[in-house]
Amino acid sequence: METIRQEIKTADQLLFEEIEKMVKEKEAFVQSQSERLKEMDDGYNTLKDFLEVLLRAQTLQLSGSNNSSGDNENGLGINHDSVSVNHQPDDQRNPLLNQENRELKFSHIAGTIETEDKPRMKKLLFRATKGTTLVMFSDFDQVVLDTLGKEVQKSAYFITFQDVPHIRNRVVRICESFNGQRFDLPQAEFLHSKINEVKLQLADADKLRKQSRRQLRTYLEQINKVNTSDASTATLSQLEIMRWYVAREKALFHAMNMFKQNQAVYIGYFWTPAFEKERVFQALRDFATTRCVEMFNHNIMPPTHFQGNDFTGSFQEIVNTYGIPTYKEVNPAVFACVSFPFLFGVMFGDVGHGSLLLLFALLLVFGKDKLKGTPLEMMEFGRYLFLLMGFFAVFNGLCYNEFFAMPMQATWGTCFEVDKKTEEEHPHITKAELIHIDYYMTPKDDCVYPIGVDYSWGIANNRLAFTNVMKMKISVILAIAQMSIGIIVKAINATYHKDWIQFFFEFIPMLTLLLVLFGWMDVLIIGKWLVDWPNVKIEHIVDGKPVV
Repeated sequence: METIRQEIKTADQLLFEEIEKMVKEKEAFVQSQSERLKEMDDGYNTLKDFLEVLLRAQTLQLSGSNNSSGDNENGLGINHDSVSVNHQPDDQRNPLLNQENRELKFSHIAGTIETEDKPRMKKLLFRATKGTTLVMFSDFDQVVLDTLGKEVQKSAYFITFQDVPHIRNRVVRICESFNGQRFDLPQAEFLHSKINEVKLQLADADKLRKQSRRQLRTYLEQINKVNTSDASTATLSQLEIMRWYVAREKALFHAMNMFKQNQAVYIGYFWTPAFEKERVFQALRDFATTRCVEMFNHNIMPPTHFQGNDFTGSFQEIVNTYGIPTYKEVNPAVFACVSFPFLFGVMFGDVGHGSLLLLFALLLVFGKDKLKGTPLEMMEFGRYLFLLMGFFAVFNGLCYNEFFAMPMQATWGTCFEVDKKTEEEHPHITKAELIHIDYYMTPKDDCVYPIGVDYSWGIANNRLAFTNVMKMKISVILAIAQMSIGIIVKAINATYHKDWIQFFFEFIPMLTLLLVLFGWMDVLIIGKWLVDWPNVKIEHIVDGKPVV
């Protein structure tokens, strides 16, 4: 901002007014240039439509000149400026024809129209002129953009009518009522030269509008540059710096508007973190007319402020969506930094899928500087959240022994002797039972699986039932632990604020009810897991159930 102040050469207190004046002047200039560019584009599009109409008129003229009949559709519309009508016999004479060979003059009007409006134009012309006009259409090869930037399909129309003032007026009014352009066609002998003239005008208009666009772009880029020799600020945007300055000034004025006026003195109260107090006081001492006093004896609840960092920021935002803790309460984001990604890993436990998420998070962490200006920049804030989620997903995937939903056989080995049952080895088993028997598993003596689930359960008939029950029990244990932590945090906050009613009539009943209903169930689950069952041997599995 100091660089811009020196460039404008004005004092700090006048900088806001100078920026406002400069922005208004440049905005007015850019708007005027934009309007001029729009007019150039409209003129260019009009010339393009005129050229298309002339080219189609030339095509119709050539096709009509090959026909010897003078009253054909194409020849009548384009080839002739006038058509001679032979006088009929006396008993069939038209009373309007006073000469024997009266010459009827015809005029031509052409233009463009949206293709969907063709039937409506034909009906209006037929009714207004009582069928004395000839209208032809020729569709454009490509869609064009209208003034609003919308793609439309256009067609060229050619109208031939008797050159009578009242008929011409009717035809012109009908043509102008449609959304398109209207052109007067030149004489047939001047048609080719007119095409060449329009082509030159079109090339000049295209060159002029492209040059104007380049100049406007150069102007916008120039006013956005910061004129400084410092390499660290050479890439900054002047408009962005001005936006920061205006946002800061707006925040300052908003804060000053909340001051209370007492004669010629303005009184305001504000909060500041304790570690920032000395810096704030020192900044206010620089103003001779400002006095800062610290207040001690008050009953106002201070606002909550958590000093976070890049790691805790995303977890704090998640907690704040549910509720912001009051002043000096325990911050649940401390626990959420571990519990939230770990519970995600319990749900999403798979080494394959978790590795993909972990690699993506590592890309965000180590490639943070290279992601500026890319769509991934918006995900940079949660990079550590994704990192822990991917890590715990891989960890729980190892516990579940799953890699893309398949057991990993070579991870830790197995604690079972696995053999295929055969009818010869077990003649006492019927053929009907043998169909439901997959493998014969004998546990090894004194074998303890290092971590997670033995991969041999992946080939058992009751694999799904076993893993679902196991995961359900783990989920129940973790859920009760998570809720217990929340209730204990509530007790700590009540103790700190000396809210004994909340402690005795909320914390104790809630914890007691939780542990009596679900805590005892967790004890039974863990107790069952801790019991050694040495005399139990799985002989075979029938219909998904072990037979011992």
